[in-house]
Amino acid sequence: MVGSGLYLAAIGLLGLGLGALVRNSAGAVAALFGTLFALQIVVGLLPEDTADSVNRYLPVPAGSALTLARPDTLSLAPWAGFGLLCGYVAVLLALAARRLRRRDT
Repeated sequence: MVGSGLYLAAIGLLGLGLGALVRNSAGAVAALFGTLFALQIVVGLLPEDTADSVNRYLPVPAGSALTLARPDTLSLAPWAGFGLLCGYVAVLLALAARRLRRRDT
C-alpha cells in the first residue's frame, strides 16, 4: 500500500513538471497522458524482443513495479523501478525550474 502511494505521488510530480514546462493546463494533461500511455502503445508496435527490453524503462512500468505483490520477470526490481521513475521526475522538475527562472524574470 505504501508503494502505491509513492507511485501516485511520483506521477503527480511528473504532471507538475510537465505543467510547468508546457504552461497550459490542457497541454500538460495531454502531455502527461501521452507520456504515460502513448509511449507504451508505440513501444508495443516494435518487435516483441525489443518491446520487452524497452518497455521496462518507461515511466509507468518502472514505477508500477513498486506496487506489484509478486515481481514480474519483465519488470525492473521494485526500488530500482521507482528510482528510475524518480529520476524522470527529477529531470522534468529541473527543466521546469530552469524554464520558470529564465521566463519569469
